[in-house]
Amino acid sequence: MADQDQREREWNEQGEYAEMYSTEEVYDILASLPKQVGIASDISDALGCSTLTARNKLQELRYERKVEKRDTGGRTVLWYIPDENSEESADGDEIEDADMALKRLSTELGEAITVGDTVYEDGDKHPAGMES
Repeated sequence: MADQDQREREWNEQGEYAEMYSTEEVYDILASLPKQVGIASDISDALGCSTLTARNKLQELRYERKVEKRDTGGRTVLWYIPDENSEESADGDEIEDADMALKRLSTELGEAITVGDTVYEDGDKHPAGMES
């Protein structure tokens, strides 16, 4: 099986598979990425696990409110560590944090990132179809 995790599986005392990858490992990898923004394959590549395992661990971290995600409108989901100084709430602060992360990522990559009808380019945000 191509997506099978590469570590040898161990059993716990209950006769179940023991956890191979901790959420702490995943968090540390995400924290080490530029601007603390990445995708599931960044995590899976670093750990040597499947992208499904990486996504599941990222979801666990999101449930614990340690990471956030931003759907890009396609298949790619950006995962990021929210700024400690920001207070996330239902009034849109989470979106502002994601916007900042996408602006920073576009600058670092040196290319535009399109999310739905919005383009993030060179640290700026503008509607698709506009030239920067």
